[in-house]
Amino acid sequence: MTCFVGMWRRLAQVWRWLGVLAAGAVLQACGGGSSDDPGVGGATTSVPAVITLSDVSEQVLASNVLSPGSVYLVKARLVPATTGVSVANQLVTFRTDASYAGFFPAPTFVSSSPTTTVTTTVTAVLSAITDATGVARAYLLGKQQNGSIISATCAPITCVATPLAFQTYPLNAPPDSVLSGQPSVTGFTLGTTTPVIEGLLTDGATSVLSARVSDRFGNPVQAGTRVYWKAAYGTIDPYCDLDSTSSCEVTYATSGQRPANGLVRVLAYVEGAEEFTDLNGNRRYDAGEPFIDVGSVYLDRNLNGIYDPISDELIAGSTSGNSSCNGSALTLPNTCDGAWSSKVRLPRSLTLTLSGSRARIQLESTRANGGFRVSVKDQNGNPMPTGTTVTMVALDVVLPDKVLACKVTSVQQVDDLTYDVVTNNANGCALTPVQVTVKTPAGTISVGTL
Repeated sequence: MTCFVGMWRRLAQVWRWLGVLAAGAVLQACGGGSSDDPGVGGATTSVPAVITLSDVSEQVLASNVLSPGSVYLVKARLVPATTGVSVANQLVTFRTDASYAGFFPAPTFVSSSPTTTVTTTVTAVLSAITDATGVARAYLLGKQQNGSIISATCAPITCVATPLAFQTYPLNAPPDSVLSGQPSVTGFTLGTTTPVIEGLLTDGATSVLSARVSDRFGNPVQAGTRVYWKAAYGTIDPYCDLDSTSSCEVTYATSGQRPANGLVRVLAYVEGAEEFTDLNGNRRYDAGEPFIDVGSVYLDRNLNGIYDPISDELIAGSTSGNSSCNGSALTLPNTCDGAWSSKVRLPRSLTLTLSGSRARIQLESTRANGGFRVSVKDQNGNPMPTGTTVTMVALDVVLPDKVLACKVTSVQQVDDLTYDVVTNNANGCALTPVQVTVKTPAGTISVGTL
C-alpha cells in the first residue's frame, strides 16, 4: 500500500508541475522507495543532461542544420553523478526560443520496463518523461528561421544541461560555410585507388570505391546520408552512409560471370535535388527558374551509352514520367516529369577493369641507341592490374675492347599501356637485347626480350 501511496504522490507532483491532467498514465510496480522519490524525503542531487539533435532515424547531426519541413529528434540523456539516483520517470522540459514554435507532442516510448509517460505542449515548450535508461525524447519541425537554441530542465530532480544551438536551412543570405544542404549532382563524385583489378580469372579480387558528396554550394551534406551502389558483374556493398567528411566507401569483389572485355560498370546514386539556375540568388528554387530534369536511372551493363532492356538494369523506384528529356548512359530518355523536384535519384558511375595476370609485351617503336617504346597489356588489351611493376635491363653481349656497353638508364610510364625505355646511347644499343619483366600484385611474373 505504501508503494502505491508514494506513486500517487509522485504523479500528483508531476501533474501540478505541468498544470494539466495526465490521462492514461501507466502505473509502475515498485518494491520500495528511492533517494529521489518525493514521498521519502525529496531529491537534492544535481544530474547532468546531454542534449543531442538527430534525424528521425537517430543519426546524430554533424552540423545541427535543419531543413524546413523535415522532422528531427531531440534527446536529453540524464547521467547521474552519484549512485542511487534514479534517472527513469523524470520530467524533462525542452525549450526553444520563444519565436521558434517547432515542437509537437512526442509519442509514448515503451522500453523493456514499463514507464509513466506524460506529454504536454505549450508554444515552444515540450515536456516528456525519461525512459528506463534516462532518455527523454521530443520532436522538432524544421522551420525557415535563422538560429535558435534548445535547452532542457528537469523535475523533480534537478538536471544541468548545456543549451544546444541549431540553424535552419535555407537561411537568409548566410555565408556558404555554414550551409549544409541536399546532395547536388555537380558535387557527387566517385573514385578508387585500384581501378584495374587482377580479377579476370580470379575470384575475390577487390577494389575499394569511394563516394564524396557536396551540396550546390560545395559544402558537405548531412552525415548519415545514404549512397546506394550496384555493379554489372561481381559483388559490391549495397550502400554506404556519408561520414562527417561527406564521404563513404564500399568494397567491390570479383565473382561469378565476367564480361568478355573485362570492363565492369559500377553505378552509385544518392537522393538529392535536381540542379537549377538560381536567377534571383535566394538560394532556393523558384517557379520558372531553369532546371535539369532527371528521369529514370539505369545500370548500363554493356557500356554502350544507351538503355537496352534485355541487358541493362532499370533501377526500381526511380523518378518516372513521360515528359521529353535527353537520355544518357545513366538515365532513360523521355522519362522526366517536367517539374523541379527536391528529391530524385542522382546517379554517377565509373568503370572498373578486370585484368588478367599474364602480360603481353610488345615493341611499339623502332629501336634506337637512345631508347624505344614498349607496350604492356593483358590478354584483352587492357592495362595490367594497379600495382604491377615493370622493370627492364639490357642483357650482356660480347663487345670489342673499349666499346661502351649498352645500359637501360630509366623506364618512364607514358600511360596505362605504354612505357618509354631510355638507354645510354651507346653504339649498338639499338641491337642489344633488353629483357622486360612484369610482376603483378598477386605475384605472377611475365618475361619478354625485345
